[in-house]
Amino acid sequence: MGKYLRKLWAFVGLLILLPFSPQALLAKQGDGETTGTGTVAADSPAAKQPKTLIPVVLSADSNYGPQMYITMLSMLQSAHGDTFYHLHLFIPSNFEQKYKDEIAKFVNKYECKITFINMGTAFSDLAPELGSPAAHYRLLIADSLKNYVKCIYMDVDILVRHDLVELYNTDLGDCYIGGVKDAGIFSKCAWIPGATNYVVFDLGLHQYVNSGVILMNLDLIRRDGLTGKLVSTIKHGIDGTKPFLFPDQDALNKVCCGGIKILDIKYNFFSIIPLMNRRSQKFQENMWDLVGKEQFEEACRDPWIVHFAGTKPWLHQFLPYAEEWWACARETPFYEEIMSKATRKTSPASESAPKASSAQ
Repeated sequence: MGKYLRKLWAFVGLLILLPFSPQALLAKQGDGETTGTGTVAADSPAAKQPKTLIPVVLSADSNYGPQMYITMLSMLQSAHGDTFYHLHLFIPSNFEQKYKDEIAKFVNKYECKITFINMGTAFSDLAPELGSPAAHYRLLIADSLKNYVKCIYMDVDILVRHDLVELYNTDLGDCYIGGVKDAGIFSKCAWIPGATNYVVFDLGLHQYVNSGVILMNLDLIRRDGLTGKLVSTIKHGIDGTKPFLFPDQDALNKVCCGGIKILDIKYNFFSIIPLMNRRSQKFQENMWDLVGKEQFEEACRDPWIVHFAGTKPWLHQFLPYAEEWWACARETPFYEEIMSKATRKTSPASESAPKASSAQ
């Protein structure tokens, strides 16, 4: 990460700013494609219960197709009987068909609806240093899901361990989004060198959340025209002179400043936190200051959503909760593919990856 940050700071050229309108960017999207809705027998107990409809958005390109599948699987397996997920998958036009075909089969086993949203070439004009276009699709959610007033967005390097209804029912009031404070970037215990100064002095912010799990007030975002502001902000970067270090996350924090509700850390619990806890009492104390001792300790005992931010379980098997992630991976049709990519990496941790012969 440090090398990546240094490269970004060394990027001194101006971003190429093209004439922009949110309508033009949204026009680059393709049409949504609904694969179907899971059903249950009419006389089953589940069919007689009222369902809580929860719209969830995930985005990925083909590089993260298997990880998207795993995140969805963990979510569906953790759902209560009265929860019904409508999963909106934001994907580029070249998303591999094999991933779509397998993901579509979820509706045959779980109570859910799946809609693929073809984002076309959205964000493809951004500088490569700003990362994959798929990482920025979350900025377009409000104008893409016009039939919903609220939704949950989450990254695909995530393991869902509990039903999401409690998170979804959180009252956002007059806030645009709800998110968890990013301990790795903005806190006394920040482990990314210089990141806190960057947030305070370059971004001018005194509150900063991680964008890996976001509860979004879609009605309010649409009412105040934030989609256009978000896209314009990510294109302009910092004062139009240098790019953001964490583009979509920085843009969300900048544009939504003053309208962000802080959520319980259990909803976006970094997998590396238990390791940091064991290594440093000071880290633990700083986390108490950041989110509160009771909340932090409860999240450590039972995190609801584990986020493998930075360090990934398919590359580093020592991570807390990596075993749970691999248990989900073994249930996917992509286990051999994940193993093949993991063992090609140079990380020593890959040597301890589960053997392919253990696939279910």
